[in-house]
Amino acid sequence: MQRDEFLNSLNAIILACEGIRSEADSELNFYQERFVDSMLRAAHNMRDLIISIPDMGNAREILSYEARSNLASIIGYAEVLLDQVEGTLSATQQRHVQAIRANDAQLLNLLIRLMNA
Repeated sequence: MQRDEFLNSLNAIILACEGIRSEADSELNFYQERFVDSMLRAAHNMRDLIISIPDMGNAREILSYEARSNLASIIGYAEVLLDQVEGTLSATQQRHVQAIRANDAQLLNLLIRLMNA
């Protein structure tokens, strides 16, 4: 399992979260802002965890709980944002959230592969 595969997806999620926050055409409401901040924090936590693992070949135990809980947060908040339950997003913000969903799906597949290895 390549560390870079995890890091590429996590970095893409971080950039997309920053893109949502910096969208000039639309401001986020209180809840949307909290959701984006939570996704950003979870992605940073997960990235720091991946970076700290000395040998990805033995990462299964380390990643089994913490990575899954962070990923679950990212997936859940992205879904709520896409459903626009707490307010509408601009078209650009929606594209950023869709990019987050694509990358969290890739991360989920990487974790499943790692857990089944």
